[in-house]
Amino acid sequence: DAPLASGAEIVVTAAGGPVHSSRRALSAGSSERNDIGVWSEKDVFAPLIHSYNRTSNAFTEDVYTGETGQWRIIRGAKKPDGTEAIIVGVSKDEKEIQGKVSLQNGVTVEGWTDLVVPNNGVVLADVGSADYWVFDVQYESQSGNSLLVWSNGDNGDTSITGLSYSVGTGGASSWSPPLDVPSNGLDLGGKKIRHIEMASNPLTDEMILVASNEDVIEFALVWDGSSWGNQQLLHAKVSGDSMTDVNVAYESLSGHALVVFGMAEETIRYVTWDGSSWSKSSGSSDSLDYSSVAQGNLEWTDVASDPNSNAILVGAVTEDGNPDIFTACWSGTSWTANTIRHTDNAGGDDHPAVSVAFESTSSSALVVFNVNSDDEVKYRALSFTGSITDSCNGACSGPMLTDQPKSVRLSSDPVSDQVALMVQDNGDEVYHAHWNGATWSSPTTLSTDTDASHKYEPMLFLWDVSATGGMAFWASKDIYFPYYMEWDYDGQVLNSGNTGLVGLLGSSNPGQWVIIQGAESPVSDEAIILGVAKDGDKEIRGKVLTYAPLNIWKDIAVPTSSPSPGTTELLTDTLQSTAYWSFDVQYES
Repeated sequence: DAPLASGAEIVVTAAGGPVHSSRRALSAGSSERNDIGVWSEKDVFAPLIHSYNRTSNAFTEDVYTGETGQWRIIRGAKKPDGTEAIIVGVSKDEKEIQGKVSLQNGVTVEGWTDLVVPNNGVVLADVGSADYWVFDVQYESQSGNSLLVWSNGDNGDTSITGLSYSVGTGGASSWSPPLDVPSNGLDLGGKKIRHIEMASNPLTDEMILVASNEDVIEFALVWDGSSWGNQQLLHAKVSGDSMTDVNVAYESLSGHALVVFGMAEETIRYVTWDGSSWSKSSGSSDSLDYSSVAQGNLEWTDVASDPNSNAILVGAVTEDGNPDIFTACWSGTSWTANTIRHTDNAGGDDHPAVSVAFESTSSSALVVFNVNSDDEVKYRALSFTGSITDSCNGACSGPMLTDQPKSVRLSSDPVSDQVALMVQDNGDEVYHAHWNGATWSSPTTLSTDTDASHKYEPMLFLWDVSATGGMAFWASKDIYFPYYMEWDYDGQVLNSGNTGLVGLLGSSNPGQWVIIQGAESPVSDEAIILGVAKDGDKEIRGKVLTYAPLNIWKDIAVPTSSPSPGTTELLTDTLQSTAYWSFDVQYES
């Protein structure tokens, strides 16, 4: 007979006779989302953080987060329950790595503060160069703890990797003192790290770190939730190899991982991790020969995991006078037959010119890329096995920019088929465009000059991972309004309470509902419920939620013409019985 507390369960029982439905669960919806875009602007010495409105495809005004320097490369992550977000960047002039943490449960762009690691303060490291992707942050999928790894600029010590790490347990000041990432016996020559990538296991707190150093010695380490181990040398020094070809992704269903890299040849080298051992001995690997499809050594890679299978899509740029861009698809056990070249004339190999992503419900995939001397972002739609599914004659035409696109980055909404594209063009302008599962929005200019050089990545998009999972409504004896509860897709209660009186308290029928029907808008923050009262005139009335998540419920008022023009909250009072489901409401999609 009272609103449920957070964490409580709804238990519906019946004794001694037929029961009318007393609550109705609604479909997953689009409650207030907290998607975030981050980018840099020339002569602005802090990252600009904006909240994204997916209905209007627009960003709010920027939020000042405190001075960090002008970031050239930006990375970030959101906590699995959506209650925290972290961004990390390296400043162009100071060459310092710093971070920011959202303190307001990750629900707004307000409340960002400096990430502070004990003994280091707000500056994690002075790395001497802002040209490399030498930091990353990921959240453990089960504990929600964050793992931050960065280059400390150290070299000459073969017992360490030249990387530091810190574990965060929540908030800006929850970080552990920095520790060295051990080499665990790997001979890395004491050289500085020049590129790292990390991936988080979707089933456990495990992560895998892959890295490349100045000698292009590439290696992998496994984080088990508390320490580093299971080191794997990917390859020793190889003349002519790229530092940016190494990457890692987890299979979504098995929790196994795929590590890809190059060795100055026309193959994708790879090893897999099954949670306890590597598929090859240290220093050895298997290979996928792509020489019949694309030419040139592997230069850049991007990876994406299908959330509904064990498929992993790899996008690649080759090192060549006219670089090729191609995709290859890992099924979970082997490479599919769909290794496909998308262009043999990419706009350079000095930047991440390709990005891949899966739609989260359909298992369809996207690859975006650039073509030399073309101001349009090109794309192809792919199946989860990597085959082309669009009907374009060659590369599809995507968002049109004002200059040639260079660095591109896709980010998938975890609960829909929407995908965000962030891109920097040859003129250092940053754009955003939105894929709705079928078409692209018009591009929006976010920054007219990042002053970051086209080959870097001064932009980031973080989807809200705490979308509403549903709503429930129920009635109680002698309570003259329905109760409701709203929860996120992970089962966490967001709001609960009552919708307000149904009918007039002093009337013969104040509105104790015995059957409830409802629906939630698929495109806005609106929900409607209808109910029939058990006593009196058996009235049907309705409530509409007009602005989630503030939970403002209002009576539905229907226009009338008789006995006089106006509105009424009473849909009908002529029912002969309340034993029937004789009303319903749905939204057009």
